[in-house]
Amino acid sequence: METKNYIFILILSIAVGLFVRSLMRLISFLSHARFEVRWDNLFARISHTFTVGILQKKILRDKTAGPIHAAIFWGFVILLSAAAEAVLEGMHPMLNLNWLGPVYSMFTVLVDIFCAFIIVGVVLSLWRRYITKVKRLQVESEKVEAGMILLAIFTIVTGLLLQNSARIALHADYSHAVRPVSTMVAGVLSNMFSTGALHGIFETAWWVHILVIFGFTNYLPYSKHLHVFTSIPNVFFSPVDYPNDLERIDFEQEGIEKFGVNDIEDFSWKTLFDGYTCTHCGRCTSVCPANQTGKVL
Repeated sequence: METKNYIFILILSIAVGLFVRSLMRLISFLSHARFEVRWDNLFARISHTFTVGILQKKILRDKTAGPIHAAIFWGFVILLSAAAEAVLEGMHPMLNLNWLGPVYSMFTVLVDIFCAFIIVGVVLSLWRRYITKVKRLQVESEKVEAGMILLAIFTIVTGLLLQNSARIALHADYSHAVRPVSTMVAGVLSNMFSTGALHGIFETAWWVHILVIFGFTNYLPYSKHLHVFTSIPNVFFSPVDYPNDLERIDFEQEGIEKFGVNDIEDFSWKTLFDGYTCTHCGRCTSVCPANQTGKVL
């Protein structure tokens, strides 16, 4: 192991510790809410999670934003394994997934292609938010944060591509790795930079993309983009019997001392979890009948 690996392990330990602390804080809030069972009808929940969460069925109803979001989402799912490999490499240079052989080849192809998809998705998202200025995205208090998150995603993905491209240009990539996009970039880099410069590009890109991942992960619990972690579980825990309706209050039920919500304990934990998942995308506002008639909510 090199000094780089010891430094990385120290930073990793700090990042994981801070994230676990933030996670426990969020869980503690849920523990104050009303208990309810949200893991019955397991097969129906898994099926619903697959179609809505994984396949992005509802998001894709929006013919413009849907494909952009889906590309970023699917890319991130695939990049999770790439991030895991980067963490392993950081702990020890011999730790990687190359031993998977042909499976690793398919994995690296997918990662490389989806990196390109994510870059396109991020650029289009920035264009819609800041150039064409889609109305439902124009929340003044969130303009800076949204831009920061999109730029962080862009930095992570371009850092990963540059890292792999420099490694290919140095003829140091893993034997089973197949990276079509990075290979094209590597051809450009090898014609522009010396071997020493390529080593510098690799190290810089590796450190930048991994540090932004750690910073991004620890920022999410304090931002509207917490849905990166909570959206899939929230779909799983969503109502099975009345998926499109609010829970009704039975005003004629005997023994009820109060109706509605007076304190945090009156909310169910799932209701609070919905708050963790809301990303302020404006879709609910854009289809609200009151909003469509010009009324202020």
